[in-house]
Amino acid sequence: MTNEALDDIRERSQSVHEHLRAIAEHAKAVLGNGVLKPAGYRVLVKPIEIKQTLEHAEAQLAPTLAAKGFQGRTEQEAERQERGENHGIVMDLGPLAYNRPGMSEPWCAKDDVVLYTRYAGQRVEHPPGSKNFFQIINDEDVFGVIE
Repeated sequence: MTNEALDDIRERSQSVHEHLRAIAEHAKAVLGNGVLKPAGYRVLVKPIEIKQTLEHAEAQLAPTLAAKGFQGRTEQEAERQERGENHGIVMDLGPLAYNRPGMSEPWCAKDDVVLYTRYAGQRVEHPPGSKNFFQIINDEDVFGVIE
């Protein structure tokens, strides 16, 4: 791999990490009043919404829509939805999360970016009408941590 390619990968990685930090900070501000807390063995997650812009060919066919920021569903987005995977940032853990027989250590911690099953838990809008969505999932529904 060339130095230019490595520099490009590092730059993109840094941009992604900055974006994730911004999402986490916004979610913390929304939850600042501490009203929404997971109970029992639940985990509160801020889903990371992936939005794809129009692909190049679509942008050429519909330049006015692309100029207005229209977002289409790409093949990758369709594949992700079919697999049923989601990822998000752990905002809080319930008092019993990962604290039962058979679990030697937590699978994730606050501020981790995790993968969880698409249909896990309950989607909650907090505060109501704000379009700020959170997912309350069982601790066992977390199946990976992105480092």
